[in-house]
Amino acid sequence: MEYLILVRLIGFVGMALMNVSAIPQIRKVSKTHKVKDLTIKRELLLLSGCTLYLIYGILRKDPVIIVSNLWAMSMFFSLIYLILKYKKS
Repeated sequence: MEYLILVRLIGFVGMALMNVSAIPQIRKVSKTHKVKDLTIKRELLLLSGCTLYLIYGILRKDPVIIVSNLWAMSMFFSLIYLILKYKKS
């Protein structure tokens, strides 16, 4: 039982580190309104991958996969929104 708790903890910490990595990009774009170096195609591709991985996590009933992909998807939606908002600025 303790082994499963440790495995799940490792998963949640990994998920948190991965998803927190998008926050500086979102902050930078929010402040500077510059999205010249960002591509919506990349964000849509990552969003598609997260969606499929979320479905996989739901089918496996794995909370680490479900939570991490919901969080990641919110980051990608934020970046997509900012790209569309500031694309012409």
